[in-house]
Amino acid sequence: MVAAEAATKCINTREFLNGAWTTVAARWRKHTDWQDCMDDHAAFLHQNRRYAACFACTTGDAFAKAVAEAGYATDPDYAAKLLSIIDQYQFADLDGGA
Repeated sequence: MVAAEAATKCINTREFLNGAWTTVAARWRKHTDWQDCMDDHAAFLHQNRRYAACFACTTGDAFAKAVAEAGYATDPDYAAKLLSIIDQYQFADLDGGA
């Protein structure tokens, strides 16, 4: 499904804005299945120039930091949270020694 054609659903989410957590209504894309979701998310990252430098990263840790620095999430601890998950589940092992 092309992202521009994707159906959406409005769901509340928490965002860190002006130094505080707040709940905002946000539009989320609906996907037909997990693979459609992954493909759409990958396309989103590749098509947005703000994330271009992220794709020079060779590890999940580096990518997590780069995508956070590029402004992917409003959570100031976003990269640290991703790194914690990568470490907890040993996802770095999937990098193939990069």
